[in-house]
Amino acid sequence: SAVRVLDLSHGLPLVGVGILSRASNPFNSLVVLEVDKVTRTAVERLVAHNDVQGQVQFASMEGLAEFDIVFADLVSPLGFLYPEGLGQFAAARKRLAPGGVTLPQRLELWAMCIDSAALRSQTAVLGSRPTLGIDVARYMNAYQVGTFVGLDMATLECTPLSDAMRVLEINLDFQPEHPFSTQTAEHIVSATAGGELTAVVYWFRFCLTDSVVVENHPLSSQSVESHWRQSAVVLPDDVDVTAGQNLHLVATVQDGCVGIRVTKS
Repeated sequence: SAVRVLDLSHGLPLVGVGILSRASNPFNSLVVLEVDKVTRTAVERLVAHNDVQGQVQFASMEGLAEFDIVFADLVSPLGFLYPEGLGQFAAARKRLAPGGVTLPQRLELWAMCIDSAALRSQTAVLGSRPTLGIDVARYMNAYQVGTFVGLDMATLECTPLSDAMRVLEINLDFQPEHPFSTQTAEHIVSATAGGELTAVVYWFRFCLTDSVVVENHPLSSQSVESHWRQSAVVLPDDVDVTAGQNLHLVATVQDGCVGIRVTKS
C-alpha cells in the first residue's frame, strides 16, 4: 500500500525525498510545509533531481491529513533545539495514522563538564580596565547570554572534568506521566579531574528507532569531519573542583529551551 510521509525539516526535506526515491511505489506521497519562495525553489529542484515531482506537495499545518511517517529535524546543526520544532512535531503527531511511526522516536540530551579558559574568553569580557571611566566589563558580563551555541568541541581547548552522561530523555510520546513542555532531571556527577568548571557542554542523541541511533558526540571520531556542533551552558563564574568531588547537576527542557545548573554537592 502507499506510504504517506510528512517531512517537517527546517530547510530541504532530504529524509522525505530519500524515502520516496528509494521506494518503488509511485503512489507514495510526501507533504512539505509551506516555505518561503527561495526555499521552495530549492525544494522543487531537489524533487526534480530525484524524479519524484508528482509525489510531493506543499501544505499548511491546518490542512494536513493522516500520515504513516512523520519526520522532524528537531535540532539545529549549531547544537540547539528548534523552539518551534517540538510544537510542530506535537501537532503533526495527532495526524499519525494507526500503526504510523514518528522519526525520531526518542531524543536524548547528553552533557559533560569542562574546564576551558578559551571558552571563557569567548563568552565574557575579561579584565577590569575601565572604558571612559566606566567599568564596562562588569555590566556586560552581568547581562551576558548563558548559552553558547555553534561550539566546535573537536577544536576547542578544554579539559573534561566529568564523563559524558545522559542527563535527560526528551519524551516525544506526549504521555500524561511525561509532560511535554517541561521536563527536569537531577544527577549527582563525580568529577573525573580537578580544575575550574567553566561550562557544561551538551549535545543530542537521536534514537530514530531502537536500533538506529545518530549523535553528535563531541569526542567521537566523526566529530572532526561532521558539520554538527555542540552547545554549552557557561557558568557565571568558574567553580573550583577536585577529582572525585560530587557535583549536583539539574537539567531542564522547557518550551524547547535547554537549561543546566551545576553546584557543589
